[in-house]
Amino acid sequence: MDFLYRMHLVDFDPMDKDEIQKNWHWIKQAIQLSSRSLFQELEKQEFDSLSQSTQAKIHKYLLRGRYRATPFGLWAGVGLGRWGDCNQVDLPLVYSQIEKEEYLKYKQLPKLTTKYRLAPGLKVYSSQVQFWSYCSKEEGWRISYLDKNPLILILISYFKKSDNLGFSNFQNFFNTSNRQELRTLWEMLLESGLLIREGFPAVESTPANIGWDVRIKSKITLSHGIHEKLETLISELGNLFVPVESEYLRNFKSWFVQAYDDRFVPLSLLAHQQDFFTHGAVTESEEHLYNKDLQAILWDEKEELDLSNCFAKKHTDLHHLQIAFKLIGGRDIYIENIVCNRPFAYSGRFSLDPEIKNWAEDNLEAISASSMKADIILFETSKSNHICRHDNAFQYSIYPFGAGIKNDHLGVDDLLLGIRNKRLVLYSQKLDKEILPVVQHPLNPDQISHTLSRLIWEIGNQDQHRFLPYHHPSFQKASYTPRLTWQGIILQGRKWIINSNDFSGKNALLVYLNESEIPCPLIAGHLDRELLLNWRRALELDFLWEELTRMHEVTIFECPWKDNSPFKTKTDQHLYPQFIYSRKGKASDHPKIDFLNRISSPDERWIYLRIAVKEAGILPLLLKPLPSILKHMKNQSNLQKWYFLIYSSARPEIRLRVLTDEKTEKRKLESELARALMESGWVEKVNSSLYYPEYDKYALLDGDMKVSESIFHLESEVVLLGNYEYQTKPIITWDVETRQTWIIETYFNVIQMCRKTEEFLAFYKGLIKGIPIRERKELNKSVNPSTQSYNSIPIEFFESEFSKIADSSEEILMRIIPNHLHMCCNRSFPFDTAMHERQVIYGLYKRLGRSIYGRLNSL
Repeated sequence: MDFLYRMHLVDFDPMDKDEIQKNWHWIKQAIQLSSRSLFQELEKQEFDSLSQSTQAKIHKYLLRGRYRATPFGLWAGVGLGRWGDCNQVDLPLVYSQIEKEEYLKYKQLPKLTTKYRLAPGLKVYSSQVQFWSYCSKEEGWRISYLDKNPLILILISYFKKSDNLGFSNFQNFFNTSNRQELRTLWEMLLESGLLIREGFPAVESTPANIGWDVRIKSKITLSHGIHEKLETLISELGNLFVPVESEYLRNFKSWFVQAYDDRFVPLSLLAHQQDFFTHGAVTESEEHLYNKDLQAILWDEKEELDLSNCFAKKHTDLHHLQIAFKLIGGRDIYIENIVCNRPFAYSGRFSLDPEIKNWAEDNLEAISASSMKADIILFETSKSNHICRHDNAFQYSIYPFGAGIKNDHLGVDDLLLGIRNKRLVLYSQKLDKEILPVVQHPLNPDQISHTLSRLIWEIGNQDQHRFLPYHHPSFQKASYTPRLTWQGIILQGRKWIINSNDFSGKNALLVYLNESEIPCPLIAGHLDRELLLNWRRALELDFLWEELTRMHEVTIFECPWKDNSPFKTKTDQHLYPQFIYSRKGKASDHPKIDFLNRISSPDERWIYLRIAVKEAGILPLLLKPLPSILKHMKNQSNLQKWYFLIYSSARPEIRLRVLTDEKTEKRKLESELARALMESGWVEKVNSSLYYPEYDKYALLDGDMKVSESIFHLESEVVLLGNYEYQTKPIITWDVETRQTWIIETYFNVIQMCRKTEEFLAFYKGLIKGIPIRERKELNKSVNPSTQSYNSIPIEFFESEFSKIADSSEEILMRIIPNHLHMCCNRSFPFDTAMHERQVIYGLYKRLGRSIYGRLNSL
């Protein structure tokens, strides 16, 4: 099949009482599936005997069921169509319900024989345990907590060795034969939410009696000419799509970088990080047009604006594009929506139909071999769960509620989260691939209360683009927007925004509609609750006024397709199908992630302070207060190791790590350091964090970090404190050229010690080739390392530690030494660090080449 279509199932005039009486049985059946309370009012009544207010409610349902294509209950359904020689539909319309899934067999098992697991996100604190629990009454997730007690400690210990727990094993925890007492205790435990049933959430899903999902079997054919017009449009419309980023994602990425830098973090570690779980609106990431008032530039009171006269043609290069449109007459296209990079936005739960699932899968773009798409398992309100139902198009599913319970589950124990190239990246350790979450339904993220589920939803939708008229403020906020076209194709009908504050009453609204020559009928309302209204009829004007007083602001559109469709029933009633043209675009290119700087477990022997420094306070703090504080602490305490690094961000930080012996000493020393830093006059705030060693960067083959931590310590000592033995002042006080020469000579000697001169020459040559050629020429002129360093720290100072890595494999050396060089530059150059590091690398490259060839031609 070539396209999807959605169509209303009411094929008579919704305001004609004779037609209503004729179809009364069908109408009651449709309302029963949509509103049980309304159905109870009319179940044993005829339409004429109902009150005016009830009749009005029925008219509203019928208006939506006549003109709105959004599938809901018996009012509208979904079908498939093909391109052909002409526009036609098979009549009469034939449709049926898409079958619901069968219950899982263990759904009906009694509670006492069901197996249970610990609740998701369980975290043990000093006096409590916290976990995520699902509240059946409120239908949402929340953080719950219980005070520690002997039973909870027994349970935690039990689940360290076992995956599930049933009542029979639970009884073995106690030396009592009072089964009724144990049953009561077991039920209280289940009620607390600390345990969830194995197989969650599938076993908790109930068949929501929300309505039918209707599959229309009748085939529709559209002419090849329509297809050609759409293809031409897509080949020209590229400049009208803009990248967007949700406020949620933007805030989360900022928080994540501050908290974890370039690390890959287990998803389980994020379950209790409350400070970033906030819901945000979509905000722009591109400003290329946003500082202009397009309304003033492009239109005033025009009736129509052809955007092809305003924007240059450009091919659309999205991963996926869907265009929802109606036909006017037999040839003209009226676009109602354009969706970017969300291939399942329209198929959704209708993928439970095998044909529709196949159609959706055929329209998916290719991805690189280093990545894999995966479904997202969600569990929210019964209505949301109904919307989320689908037949998974992929092999794997992301399970955000704990460790995966099936072989095809990717649980929070397996998935790591990091940032690469400003994108959030999910990585599966068992598959050794990047995981691309795919949302296979249209659920709004604001309906997701489970925090990790919401985060994964956002990751799956981070490559968002929007059609400019749906996003730019000039289009969105203007009280009037003309009909937008592209060489004859209507991209958006004429649009007005009306506000209840502008009208004293319904009659004032009627005056405005007449004087402003607002088309009649019109489309009014919000998203899937819109109504087609003939405002010249009193009842339908009432509906418009009700919408306006309820919502305060209503968007209204013209609807030139009304009574102008090429499709009709056998009784000559117009049909208004909405067509979904789905087109896969360029393949998603996700380079293989070769290096994971993973977080595993914290080393709690270390103090880790993140020191937020006042503006212009970095250098003053490094030159005097911090060295003085450290010297004092060294005299007062037995500091084994300490080191610092500088973190550049919107608010610069100095990060200080200190190794301690005992917890009591750690708490005392941490408090003293924080107090002294705050009293320095240059510090805004001091935060304490957990120290997660960077094993992937700095550990030896046996996973030992001690050597690298010792090198960090020695470098930090000489950079901030100098060296008494060599009569050397702190390196941070040296001039720039001397600092550069010292680093070059130190790491040249380290490489010589490792006997890998040629290998590192080739490695750094590759890095230098990545520097723009103009900058390379400047580097070649300015960087001429001397073989002697003034007031230098000799290599012997570091030899005891670097000698421990000298015999490591080339793979390990190529990982450890460049990372140590990077951190040495970080400590030695508080400002313009990246520039100085490039100069050091170029100087080291020259030094290595000179040692082999006597001289080295510049690149």
